[in-house]
Amino acid sequence: MLNGIGQIQNILVIGGKSQIALETVLNVSLAPKGKVFLLGREIEKENFAIDNAEVTTVNYDINDPVQQIEKISELFDKRDFDLVILAVGYLGYQPSKSTLEEDQTIIDVNFTYSARVLNYVTDRLKSQHHGKVLILSSVASVRPRKNNYIYGAAKSGLDFFARGLQLDLLGTGVDICIARPGFVHSNMTKGMTPAPFAISAAKAGEICARGVLKSKKVFFVPGILRYVMFIVKLLPYKILNKLN
Repeated sequence: MLNGIGQIQNILVIGGKSQIALETVLNVSLAPKGKVFLLGREIEKENFAIDNAEVTTVNYDINDPVQQIEKISELFDKRDFDLVILAVGYLGYQPSKSTLEEDQTIIDVNFTYSARVLNYVTDRLKSQHHGKVLILSSVASVRPRKNNYIYGAAKSGLDFFARGLQLDLLGTGVDICIARPGFVHSNMTKGMTPAPFAISAAKAGEICARGVLKSKKVFFVPGILRYVMFIVKLLPYKILNKLN
């Protein structure tokens, strides 16, 4: 539960290697001696530190059907969480270079498994009668493009599911904030050609933290992409394909 001056005390990051998620944690109003739990595979805790906060790493693989819920359940059984960040993501290969197995992994990680975890997390937060969830969606969810339509479709599914949950959670004390980042310089995009309006993970974290603190339902990272993607949605397919 938030402390007496409205500061966050407990944060759970599912996808604890996400640089955007970690930068978000650094920018939210975390209480002194607050606790941050990072869930992910082989996370090096020494690479992430917050002054006057306790950081705990938990080995977690969302692809494991047992771990998916069990490890999160164990953490919720011991404490309330004020903020949960769902930052699991797998970009995979471009469709032209991918396999059916690879495509299925992209869909499972970004949508099927993430949606299951989100559903469970919001149910636990409802029992607390408070809490926020930040979901790292993507601008790729707005309209399909030839180079990343499988990843975009999976993120679109999660985005749609989360917006439905927003409606279902009205009046429960639980908020869902959906961030739609564009190209962010991070380990996930290392070696890729930056898209227009590319930003650093640190800047993305600042924007996400503001979105959470203001309880924004949906926001783009950076904000200018809201207008860019509005135009993209209106483009005829032939023009969009040329821009791809």
